[in-house]
Amino acid sequence: MSVNSSTGFATVIKQNKYMKLFSDLGAIDAEHAISMNNRGIMGHHVFDRMVNRGVFIECERGKFYMDVNAAIRFRELRHKRAIIAAVVGLAIIFVMVGFGHMQI
Repeated sequence: MSVNSSTGFATVIKQNKYMKLFSDLGAIDAEHAISMNNRGIMGHHVFDRMVNRGVFIECERGKFYMDVNAAIRFRELRHKRAIIAAVVGLAIIFVMVGFGHMQI
């Protein structure tokens, strides 16, 4: 496993952990937003990217909630990217194997 794929896997685990935390705490609207100051998440690049993508919404300073529809779209897009990466990877392998059997 390459460093990039293991790093990507760790990122997915962290993303899932964040979404589960918000879901478990019921932080799915502004009324139920949670403070992130003591959760060790604020300032983490994975969380920040998810905020930028609209999965988590800041409603008060330091309080966030998860936009459930945005989280669903985020997961679907992540899944589609994984499938595309797998297909491209397989295509590269097939091309390399095919060229390996060619006579010049």
